[in-house]
Amino acid sequence: MALCGFLKQSTAVTVVLGQFLDETDGKTAETALTLAQADIRLNKNNGAGAQKNDATSCTHDENGKYTCPLNTTDTGTLGMLTVAVNKSGALPVRQDYMVVPANVYDSLIGGSVDLKVDVDQIKTSSTAATNQGTAALTMQTATIDNTGFTATSTILETSTITEATADHYVGKVIVFTSGAVQYQATRITAYALNGGRGRFTYQALTEAPANGVTFIIV
Repeated sequence: MALCGFLKQSTAVTVVLGQFLDETDGKTAETALTLAQADIRLNKNNGAGAQKNDATSCTHDENGKYTCPLNTTDTGTLGMLTVAVNKSGALPVRQDYMVVPANVYDSLIGGSVDLKVDVDQIKTSSTAATNQGTAALTMQTATIDNTGFTATSTILETSTITEATADHYVGKVIVFTSGAVQYQATRITAYALNGGRGRFTYQALTEAPANGVTFIIV
């Protein structure tokens, strides 16, 4: 049986079941079936079969297809959800769905969020992944702001960083991520808050970075 689609975990949804066909000739659409709660059998992630939790009966749509409401309990288990109906007068109908976490559904189907991807190991080492994550969290990003001072090859200001403590960043490294000085790195030798903007003094670059150039501090 082909997969009919993805369902968001613990989210009410109405699926379309069928086409239900006459059990005698195998082609005539059955449009007047009574498909009650007890007729809709679910297997959650290959578990034991049971009637659906949603008490609402299915409603005929067209050509032997029926809309079938499922509630948050019906879609509460991750993995394969098999929906099966064996109703007198019609051939059996089975449809398989994959229940996925909400953020996976919203990313793949809705396109409304980024898919969450955590790195658990780097070169088979979970410690390396943890250390890399810690290092990334200590980086600061900023943009050069020439409003009060035009950057030179040894001094720049940014409104992105407003740390008040003098020399707070001394010894750290600026790495430029855009502009003519992209990929250059330089060590910070002095820092001060100047007119509400962070002023960095550093070892000389090959040229002055332009206004709006981005950089990280590591």
